[in-house]
Amino acid sequence: MTEHDFFALQKNSLHQLTMHKKGRIAFTVVAEILAIFYGIVLLVNVLPQQNALYPLVGSLIIGLLLLPFITKLYQKIVLRQTRSIIKTKTKWPRKVTLHLSESGIEFHSTHHNVTKRIHVAWEAIQNMSEDETNRYLYFQTNEVFIIPKRNHGISEIDQTDINRWLQNHLHIKN
Repeated sequence: MTEHDFFALQKNSLHQLTMHKKGRIAFTVVAEILAIFYGIVLLVNVLPQQNALYPLVGSLIIGLLLLPFITKLYQKIVLRQTRSIIKTKTKWPRKVTLHLSESGIEFHSTHHNVTKRIHVAWEAIQNMSEDETNRYLYFQTNEVFIIPKRNHGISEIDQTDINRWLQNHLHIKN
């Protein structure tokens, strides 16, 4: 697993995990309230005091205009925080192997001579999503298997087998 794989997972998780959905909504609401508040303060100081409704309407318009930028800002902030955390950790790159079987997926990871093994039954996989390069199999609140769609280390025959396993056990269309 490389940093690129990890960031692809983070981008996908921002749209899949409930924790990020709630965080994005909360962030958007707070940022919109602040934008409207500062819009009112700005417009009260800029516009002549003929009508008190002008600053309120103007700040609501400012808030609505900023909404697309604010919704994208959450993702940028989370990815920047993740990138700064990753720089201090020495987990990358890491050798990860997945074995697919009738009973489920077995995960093997080796890092600094420490081997980690996890076995997850097919029934325990709660959600699957994908992007251009990977499939993400969510099996716990924050646990995910990353299965590449195409990789230089995976032959076409192995890729066909992986697709067949996923179709049979997770009822996923290819």
